[in-house]
Amino acid sequence: MQLPVCVLCWYRRICLFPLALILPFGLFPPDRKVVRCALPLAVIAQDIADGRTLNVTKTPEFFVNGRPLPVFGYEELKKLVDLALKETQQR
Repeated sequence: MQLPVCVLCWYRRICLFPLALILPFGLFPPDRKVVRCALPLAVIAQDIADGRTLNVTKTPEFFVNGRPLPVFGYEELKKLVDLALKETQQR
């Protein structure tokens, strides 16, 4: 049975594959500086796995009093906050 591999799995493999090449160079001779190269790749791969496990499909979104911010930016946020303040003052 052949199942298609998801895109996030491919990105995770892209991050993990270089570790197989980087880590042996840090072991012989022992070099602690290899962590600077290997750790970011491992952390990114773990973040991708966590996102897939938690079924994250979008990036975070901002809300003001339950209204979503459609486009991120200072002016848009200011307008949404001002609108929310007007609504609370009218009550």
